[in-house]
Amino acid sequence: MEYCGIRARFLFVALTPAAAIAVVLLVFLVNARLARFNNNLAPEAQRIARQWAPAIERALQYNDGAMLERIAQAAVQSKRIARLRVRDQQGQILVDIRQHKTADRLGTLANHLLRVLPAGEHLQPSAAVLRIYSSTYTASSLRALPAAPLGSLEIELPVTNAARAQLEEILLPGLLALAALFCAGLLALLTAGTILRPMRRLTQQIRKFERDSLQSWAPIGCQGQLGQLETAVETMVTALRQRQHRFEERIHCTTSELRQTLRALEVQNAELDVARRRALEASKIKSQFLAKVSHEIRTPINGIVGFAELLQHSPLDAEQRDHVDTIKVSCANLLAIINDILDFSKIEAGKLEIDNMVFDVRDSVEEVITLLAPTAYSKGLELVQLIYADVPPKLNGDPVRIRQILTNLLHNAIKFTEQGRIVVRVILEEESAVDATLRITINDTGIGLGENDHSKLFRAFGQAGGSPGSHCSGTGLGLIISKQLVEQMGGSIGFESEPQKGSTFWFALSLQKQPSIAPTTAIGRASPLAGRFFLLLDDEPLSQQATQNLLAHWGANVTPVANEMAALDRLDHNGPWEATILSVARKALHRELPKELVSRCSDAAVPLLILASTVDRAQLRRFYKSGASAVLSRASRRQAILRELCQLIGAPNPLAPRTARHDEAGLPRGAAATRPAPPLAGARSR
Repeated sequence: MEYCGIRARFLFVALTPAAAIAVVLLVFLVNARLARFNNNLAPEAQRIARQWAPAIERALQYNDGAMLERIAQAAVQSKRIARLRVRDQQGQILVDIRQHKTADRLGTLANHLLRVLPAGEHLQPSAAVLRIYSSTYTASSLRALPAAPLGSLEIELPVTNAARAQLEEILLPGLLALAALFCAGLLALLTAGTILRPMRRLTQQIRKFERDSLQSWAPIGCQGQLGQLETAVETMVTALRQRQHRFEERIHCTTSELRQTLRALEVQNAELDVARRRALEASKIKSQFLAKVSHEIRTPINGIVGFAELLQHSPLDAEQRDHVDTIKVSCANLLAIINDILDFSKIEAGKLEIDNMVFDVRDSVEEVITLLAPTAYSKGLELVQLIYADVPPKLNGDPVRIRQILTNLLHNAIKFTEQGRIVVRVILEEESAVDATLRITINDTGIGLGENDHSKLFRAFGQAGGSPGSHCSGTGLGLIISKQLVEQMGGSIGFESEPQKGSTFWFALSLQKQPSIAPTTAIGRASPLAGRFFLLLDDEPLSQQATQNLLAHWGANVTPVANEMAALDRLDHNGPWEATILSVARKALHRELPKELVSRCSDAAVPLLILASTVDRAQLRRFYKSGASAVLSRASRRQAILRELCQLIGAPNPLAPRTARHDEAGLPRGAAATRPAPPLAGARSR
């Protein structure tokens, strides 16, 4: 298509000017010929009319119609006249004869051409009119004669003969113009061919690159600008050859490197396969070793703990008792570390199973609080548990693992808190007809964590860098075990912390609900405290709320006050009270009981129950001797608190109360009941 386009352009450029010039010249020539023809035709008609006028005059004089007819026929047959018409004096037509048309192709063609040409519209048959007078042959205009004529002669000359002559004169210049146009077109085609042939060969060479390689290039030998184009294409081909050569070298090098890499990968895969088998074998051996060693180690440690407890019941002086306590604590810590390692190994192996049984969330939380309360109180910390009243009493889950998670987080809070308090909250976050989502938070006022330490948590053997001393050492497995346990139970775990402002660790679990009966005791019977009125004196809002929620759970009516004056006012003007509950914080342990309150309670026969933030038996005994009706540690189980309250108000005890008011050591029953249990397994460290 591009070649035809070039030819067409050459023909257009060559023929358009020549054709325009030829048409202009031809039109000019025709117009000039026709003008001359028209100018010569009228005199010719006058001359012919004068030639025939004498004969027609004689026929008119003799009034010989036949003669006039013969003369007219002879004039028309001469083919010089197209039409002859003779009129008498009155203007009546005597003779009117037309020339018969003959099949003259050239004349017909000339007539058609003259009609087509622009000047043909001015070429009409010329007519001459002669007035015939007696003895005169003058042909002039009818209006110019003074005397009456014999008649008139009218003739029309045909244009066919003139047109034929004109066509013959025009045909030669036209043929010459066509010949000139043909020569110009032929020259244009030849010129286009001189350009197209090299371009065609150049295009064929370029198209060979699609089928063959760049090595098939052959010089064409073009001249001029086409030669420059050929040189540019040849330069491009040379550059492409060089680039192709470089690419081939790179491909060769890359292929060689790839082969070497594949060989290295095959070797590495083989080595990795061997290493994986060795690792699996080592993991199997490790599991077997841990299973065997755990039994072998825990058995003698449990024996040591048992004998240490026996030693505690034997007569010992203070120093010996301290040594025995150190032995028990060390053994408990060692057992916790061993259990952590075993749990972590089970989690890694995917063999840790989660049980699903009915349990009481309050019992699980209280068990952990009771376990770790001595440690918290020994550091002078307040330990508050706040279980909201809307928390379902019975749920389905794994209480052992929940206690383990809570123990890990609470132990960390105690370990990293030097002063202040620790609050354990159990909140109902979401609830449906069958499920309940609990959120358990542990908030402390400890050293907190910086941004750099956040990433170290929830990693195996990872610990925060803010440990204040060697007493904060541990295996670093507590949080990672807690995280994996929570995730295995389908929950989530997290924390918020700021340096020197404390931390809040939390975990949320979705547990299946069980039908509940309210109000009930811990063992499912109707609560004996339902409808009873108690006065609660506690200056710590969180501790006050926790105790109030506990009593409200049993159906009791609790009136909280924050100071002694308010309590005395309520004792005087309200009542009757079943009992007065006094909460003693860590900061008030060294103080004496408010004597006025003790006296008023004694006078009104209202029992006084002390809930103290300590497990020190000497402290509990001192409060009892100061006039309290009963003394319990604030970390006591709710069963112990319920039992003691039932004894104080004389209500039936659903937990089979003892008959004696004091234990073998001379303490109130509640104090004896709060003796801390052996620690659970699991080392707790951040």
